[in-house]
Amino acid sequence: IKNDEIVMVINTVEQRRNAISDSRHIRTSALLGRVTTITTVAGAEAAVEGMKSLDQLDVISVQEMHAMLV
Repeated sequence: IKNDEIVMVINTVEQRRNAISDSRHIRTSALLGRVTTITTVAGAEAAVEGMKSLDQLDVISVQEMHAMLV
C-alpha cells in the first residue's frame, strides 16, 4: 500500500483480538492510500463477478440509461 503497488484490499476478519487489531491497521492504511477495500466475502464475490464482465462494459449517459428503462 505504501509503495502504491496495491489497488484493492479484500480483508475479512476472524473474531480474535489480534486479528481485529491487524484488520484495523490494514483498513486504515488502505483508507489513507485511497485503496479500494472490501471487508466481506459477499462483497468480494460481487466484486469478482463485476470484474468478470469488465470487457463487456460500455459508457453511456444517464439519459441513455433512462431511455432503456422506460
